[in-house]
Amino acid sequence: MTFPARISCTLLVSCFVLMLHLTPSVTALFELDSRDPMQIFSYRIITCHALHWSWNHLFWDLLMFTILGAICESTDRFKYLVYLALSSILIPHIVLACHPDLVTYRGLSGIDSGLFSMLAVDRILESKRTGDRVSMMVFTCCFLCLTIKIACEVYSGGNLFVSDSTFVPVPISHMTGAVSGVIISLLLQQTRQPLTSNLIGLCMTNE
Repeated sequence: MTFPARISCTLLVSCFVLMLHLTPSVTALFELDSRDPMQIFSYRIITCHALHWSWNHLFWDLLMFTILGAICESTDRFKYLVYLALSSILIPHIVLACHPDLVTYRGLSGIDSGLFSMLAVDRILESKRTGDRVSMMVFTCCFLCLTIKIACEVYSGGNLFVSDSTFVPVPISHMTGAVSGVIISLLLQQTRQPLTSNLIGLCMTNE
């Protein structure tokens, strides 16, 4: 299987997200409006993640999703899809429950945070199994940095790195995504290829 085929779900989602931003006339069909209580039970609870407020918002969200999604999907597609299903439904519900005055929710940043946490925890556990202390320290530091970042965002009520005045930040989405990623990583552990093989696989194709 070629590498593009191994990350086909990530590529399809990324193309869909970009297409929606290029065709704002169809936004209303995919946007989640919290003023309509029935919408939280519709497909919009999932499609709202594909919408973004600006090109700056889209660029960073989509960049991280494509990179992290490609790594996670090529490593374990089943776990990746389970995580996407869980987080895409859970994040908007938690966000709207914590921010009842919020009319709508957009963006992939919550899902991105979960992909990062899931990948980090996967690598920490894998490094522990193989006795690779260096990798375990590196990915533990990565996970701690994410945790500190989210804690600062929740405390301040804003995004730590990306500044964009076109929308109101909701850091609770990052926390929800990150927790979801940890849960899925712990629940769906399995034996994988060594870390080096997975990284090399990003640049090579398997016959």
